[in-house]
Amino acid sequence: MALLAASIVIWVGSAALAASAPAPAASSAGRVRLTTDVLPGLAVLRPTGVLAAGTPLQIGVALTPPAGEDQATAELYTPGSADYHHFFTPQTWAQRFAVSSATYARVRSQLTGAGLAVGYAAPTRSYLLLNGTAAQVERTFVKCRV
Repeated sequence: MALLAASIVIWVGSAALAASAPAPAASSAGRVRLTTDVLPGLAVLRPTGVLAAGTPLQIGVALTPPAGEDQATAELYTPGSADYHHFFTPQTWAQRFAVSSATYARVRSQLTGAGLAVGYAAPTRSYLLLNGTAAQVERTFVKCRV
């Protein structure tokens, strides 16, 4: 699934799945295959059973914002910095550090393509909270298997 050539974090219930794809490999279907583990320590987890296909789930997907966010935050709180305590408005922060509209649209389209519905989208386009059934989540993310 061609989500991003960057990091994503997927939250399913209380389990966090993290994937970082600095050099993704393109598949024959035009999708990007994530090239690292999506859940460190997966081998030590024990299966608890299969969810019924109609079980409602809510998942979150976090997209990596453009570079510079951590540096800007650090400068806000560093005495002597030119930006010390010069806080951003929510709109200014979103303008400077939002995920691009094209990337967000592509990711959103792919996530909702199997029936998931967006329940919340962050103003910076860096986080989506999606609702759907276990079957819809599986159809959406089975494309990401590494």
